[in-house]
Amino acid sequence: MCKTDLIITFKVSWNQDTTTLKEFEDFLSTAFQIHEIYIRLRVVRQSLLTFVCSIPNWLLEEITEYVNKRKDHLISKGVVEVTIDGAVIFNVEGGYAALVFYEPNDTMTFTAVLSNQLPALLKFIEEHHPFAEVDLIHYFRFKSLHGFIELNLFEKPPTGWTVKPFVKPCRLYQDDIDKFNGIDDSVPSCCLMSICGLFDPKTKPVLHYPVFLNGIECPVILSIHRVVKSTIPTSSTISYTGIVYYERKEEDKYLVAFVVAKNLQSLVKYIEDQCPLAKIVKLVNFDFNSSLGYIKLNFSFTSEEKSFTQWTAEPESCKLYQSDVDNFDDALDYPPSCLISFYGSPDAAQFLQYSLSLEGLADNVTLSIDFTLNQLSDEVSYIGLVYYEWKLTEYLMTFIAGKKGTKLIQYVEEYHPLAEIDQIFTFSFSSPHGFIELVFDISQDDSCEGWTVQPFVKPYIDRFDDFKCPIPPCCLISVHGSPGAVPMLHYSIPLKGVATNAAICINRSLQLESNN
Repeated sequence: MCKTDLIITFKVSWNQDTTTLKEFEDFLSTAFQIHEIYIRLRVVRQSLLTFVCSIPNWLLEEITEYVNKRKDHLISKGVVEVTIDGAVIFNVEGGYAALVFYEPNDTMTFTAVLSNQLPALLKFIEEHHPFAEVDLIHYFRFKSLHGFIELNLFEKPPTGWTVKPFVKPCRLYQDDIDKFNGIDDSVPSCCLMSICGLFDPKTKPVLHYPVFLNGIECPVILSIHRVVKSTIPTSSTISYTGIVYYERKEEDKYLVAFVVAKNLQSLVKYIEDQCPLAKIVKLVNFDFNSSLGYIKLNFSFTSEEKSFTQWTAEPESCKLYQSDVDNFDDALDYPPSCLISFYGSPDAAQFLQYSLSLEGLADNVTLSIDFTLNQLSDEVSYIGLVYYEWKLTEYLMTFIAGKKGTKLIQYVEEYHPLAEIDQIFTFSFSSPHGFIELVFDISQDDSCEGWTVQPFVKPYIDRFDDFKCPIPPCCLISVHGSPGAVPMLHYSIPLKGVATNAAICINRSLQLESNN
């Protein structure tokens, strides 16, 4: 081996008793050599689960980038860790998921498992705690080997509330957490707390109690989140869903499309399959105006608009009928759509901003449309999705993200069947292996008076690709309106860590207590 060679190791989850060297050599050939990256097998160390190889020094940057781009492929082949000269560049081991659930007897349970055991934990809760309400999932890594995760309660609960752990200190040890495998009658390690709010006028109606989570790589503050009284608001049934997306068709031609169906997943699947480079920007839940039976897209182009300098807009189809939407079969057809093409000269403005009004809805909607041309590049795109659930006397807002919108929707439909999906959009990270942070320190206007928007974890950062997560990374936010609040909340949460400016827009109406 040359002095400039580096040591690269592959740890795999293959069967130790049956795996052969030939199988690993075949893996190297198909995974790397077809891409003209040559890795030389040197030795099998300890067992057939760890292979030690060598690569030239000048390949370090190229192979690091290659491995990070093809993580999903490596995971599918059973690779769980890749190191170069002792530095870990890819690892799906060591990831954990902490989970909080509540039961009707005012008991809160905090538990944690290996991240790949999360589906088994959810099944365990469903079978052994059928009335439990799963509230929070947080992914983490331990700060040290054979360590522990500890819940620290420093503050006094507000008037009318008691927060009492069953055992002190509230710790879960890594070695105990590792024992849960979903079989062999294994039981997850857990900490129990009594969370009780007195039914009294002096009791604060909503509890946000901070719990400091220590012993992990990135300490965070969780929020114990409870309310005193339960009320379910009435809401109108939304029958149809529309999505606005952009797509570059040619060098100087861009297409804005508004597609409609009864099923959101069929729309997202159509875009992912037929328009893989398109950018989803708007979600519209609506019902047709029964007296019209169609939607008309109204677009007015005025040369005075600065952003339209040297741009030409040509509507291609601006009306779609309710009957076509009702008869749409995603297995046979493309969804009904309204289309507008934009043509720009080489010197055209790089940022467009305008409005589209939708005529024919039960409640007419005006869409604010803006996009930057470099958004429509071939960079790696992700999907962000926001959904709401009514929890007792408040809205629980959840933001999740991933590479496939259809997978996110499947997750919501399976685990949160009563949720209302309110926002879906495409974004890219501003840097490789980046993160999204929800920023809550932005001042809001008077439209927020009487409302409380409270995150469950601080700082609220979602990290991606640290390890394989069976449940998408998520951010949970409580949205509560007091009796004297303004009727409609308009609250903006900017996203930090994305390539272009983006924000989650909370638009919720006040739900007052019923007399029942």
